[in-house]
Amino acid sequence: MDSDFSSRIWADKDKLLRELETALSRSFVRGDPLQRTTKQFAERMGVSESRAATLIHTESAHAAAEATAKGYKETGVSEYQFDASLDLKTCAVCGALDGKTFPVSARETGVSYPPIHPRCRCTTVPVTEFDAGGQRAARNPETGKTEYVDQGMTYEDWYEKYVAGESVEKSTESAIMGNGKQRNGGAAVEKTQPACRSLGELNTEYLEKRFGKLQTKELIIMDERLEHIRQRHPEDVELFEQYGADCALNPDMVLVDEKHEGTVFMVKHLPDTNLNVVTRLALDIDDAGRKNSIMTFYRIRDKNLRKLAEKSELLYKNE
Repeated sequence: MDSDFSSRIWADKDKLLRELETALSRSFVRGDPLQRTTKQFAERMGVSESRAATLIHTESAHAAAEATAKGYKETGVSEYQFDASLDLKTCAVCGALDGKTFPVSARETGVSYPPIHPRCRCTTVPVTEFDAGGQRAARNPETGKTEYVDQGMTYEDWYEKYVAGESVEKSTESAIMGNGKQRNGGAAVEKTQPACRSLGELNTEYLEKRFGKLQTKELIIMDERLEHIRQRHPEDVELFEQYGADCALNPDMVLVDEKHEGTVFMVKHLPDTNLNVVTRLALDIDDAGRKNSIMTFYRIRDKNLRKLAEKSELLYKNE
């Protein structure tokens, strides 16, 4: 297994390769989520989960890319096209490579073939005589929603039209929380930009012990996520207005979401129910400029909360 990225930052390379090969092999065979594999690997290597996550994600992508290259050779594919994601997380290097074609025989990992860098999300597609046509997915830079553009649009074309240009669909004001400042569980909710609202600052001490350094303490919610709550949990909208921010800023219990990286359940107990704020943390290994963001909010019954607590890691409990 090639460990170009990992070998530069890990001291015990022999142990690293053994443990990495074992971890990834088990993960592929059993179908384990990468977050579980990352946690186990971090414990065995005695490193932070954020550092382990970078390695696991990068080497998983590398293994998949190598399998794809082998498939190209076995099926007689002579050229491939570089395929980057059309969203704001894509780096300038990968964006510049998007849509370009290269000979399979001359591919070079990290230069013209993914992964280009740690945690690279890029992939490739075979160049054939058949014109597939159709569309490709893109992320709206304002709303965060998935949309579709012409198959032939490259990242540079997409960026010029939808980010640098003026034709992006603007997000609308959420029906949940109106304009300006409001009170939300004792915390001021202030609109900081057209697409999001600031809810205050998290207590990051116990979060950083588990996830490593966070980029910021600030907690936000995107207008698109507010709309999600209104659509998916309309009966909980009033509760969110009253307790949403306080639930995240002063939780009674915090659990790790084992299925989604860097995500936690922030639970608040009320006399007749429990509230759950699902929050994606802005990890130090994420793209720069991210903020801790509420993904959704809903009530959770005692029975369901007990089940969730039984299968989740407890980070904090207000005794």
